[in-house]
Amino acid sequence: VRGDGVVVSWGDNSYGECDVPVPNAGFTAAAAGMCHALGLKSDGSIVSWGWNFYGGLDVPLPNMGFTAVAAGWGHSLGLRNDGSVASWGLNDDGQCDLPTPNSEFMAVVAGGFHSLGVKSDRSVVAWGSNSSGQCGVPSPNGDFTAVAAGLYHSVGLKVDGSIVAWGDNAYGQCT
Repeated sequence: VRGDGVVVSWGDNSYGECDVPVPNAGFTAAAAGMCHALGLKSDGSIVSWGWNFYGGLDVPLPNMGFTAVAAGWGHSLGLRNDGSVASWGLNDDGQCDLPTPNSEFMAVVAGGFHSLGVKSDRSVVAWGSNSSGQCGVPSPNGDFTAVAAGLYHSVGLKVDGSIVAWGDNAYGQCT
């Protein structure tokens, strides 16, 4: 997202995932999934485009009050201004089965088939596929400021600036 609120997109566009809807203005954040994309508008609504085979474009109503977006393989997440998370799309591995309580989230990310959230107490909550340990948050589970999720691994940034990684390490992504 450029400073003027325009989303710039490039790459494989086989499913329209690079065709940002008009008007392409007023965006504050964007997220790219496998074949779909999401844009967060300054009014707190989400715009979606690309392939909707798994329902990753079907933003739940009311489509308002969002502060962040995340896109995985075929699922999508939206963080609401009340600290709750909305999820939609592919749910074969529980990546859309929100943990309880669904409150006090500060950030969310979507991996291939799993999802992560940072809570207000700086702990990480993970849900969805744990086939490679990508949901097995290492101890101590605290002092996180941000998280990121790949296809089969997860990464967290701690308050002290250290990085913790877990899950599949076949290519050194957790080393």
